[in-house]
Parts: sequence; structure tokens; C-alpha cells
Amino acid sequence: MKTIGVIPNLYKDPELKVTKGIVEILKKYECLPAFPEFVAKKNSDLREYGVSYEDLYKDSEFVVVLGGDGTILEASHASAKNDTPLLGINLGTLGFLTDVEISEAETAIAKALEGDYKLESRMMLDVTIFYETGENKTYSALNDVCVARGGLAKVVNLEVHVNNDYLDTYRADGLLVTSSTGSTAYNLSAGGPILKADAKIMAVTPICPHTL
Repeated sequence: MKTIGVIPNLYKDPELKVTKGIVEILKKYECLPAFPEFVAKKNSDLREYGVSYEDLYKDSEFVVVLGGDGTILEASHASAKNDTPLLGINLGTLGFLTDVEISEAETAIAKALEGDYKLESRMMLDVTIFYETGENKTYSALNDVCVARGGLAKVVNLEVHVNNDYLDTYRADGLLVTSSTGSTAYNLSAGGPILKADAKIMAVTPICPHTL
């Protein structure tokens, strides 16, 4: 019996009606659903399927993510850490990353279980912040990294280096470094380029720059 993880969206599916439908599909194909413990404890019908967040990604063949692109972004960190594929089912509006509609859910899951799918790898960003205290912290991001002015009422000067080579100094509200996946998010709104989703490339986009 294959274990298939399920990440529901309690905001877009508050009564878990769609989520329970996914459970029935998985049981139909003799799979064992796995839910985050905090979700399973809230509903008696799902309680037996509750596992730790870490085990969900570690033990699942793939994880069904219900929601929109934001839900995929949240799941991407644990997915990348465990090299677990995600199958996004769209409960949102746009759905750049969740390209399976709920009406196609059973067909998509059945194909995935049969091995009839194409894996799409996406580049992620590693970001290290160097604090004045000498402490360093590293984070991962699927979409983008934003260096912004915070609560300041004026523009900031940002000096950019690529591979230790000086690129330029931007006088702007902030600066975006985006992955190819994130190019259609904040980057697009800021006037940045659209990149091919699976390209191994980053874009640097100033936010409301003072100069052209």
C-alpha cells in the first residue's frame, strides 16, 4: 500500500469537503492517506491518518497539495528537503503552480500512481543573512528574495555584486532576486522579466528605482 501525503487548505476548504473527497479517491486506489497531525486531530474522519509533518514528506510517494500557489510555496520547503514530488490541485484563482483543477483530481492522481507523469524540477534560492552580531542564518525560497526599505520613508542605496563582481548600485525602494518560478509573482508586478519556469536562471529587479 502506497502512502500519499495530503496538505489541505483550511481557509479554502474549511469543512474539508474537498479534502475528504481526495481521501476517498486514494482509498479507491488502495493508498494510505497521510495528513499533518494538527489537521487530523480537528476531524474525527481523518484522525487515523495523522502523522508528523516530517514523516508525511519523508514517507509519502508524493504529496497532494490542495489550494493555490501560496500553499505550494509553503509545502516546497519540506518537499525540497525530502525530495518528495508535489501534485498541486487548484482551489485558488490563478494557479500557476497548481495546474490540476479539482474536476481532474482523480484522473491526475490515477496517472501519478501508474507512473504516467512528468516530473518538473524547479530551482530554489538559498539566502544567507549576515547579522552585525556575527550570527549567520540561511533560508530557502522557491519564489524570490526581497531586500526592502522596511519602515523607512525614503529610498535606499543597494550595492549589487554577482559572483563577487560589482554589478551596480540601485537607488530604489528595494530589490528583488527571483527564481524562474517566481518571475511571474512580485517580480512581474515590479516590471521584471518573465523566465521559463524550469530554467536555471535568476533575475535581479529593482523596485521603483529612482533612475532609469
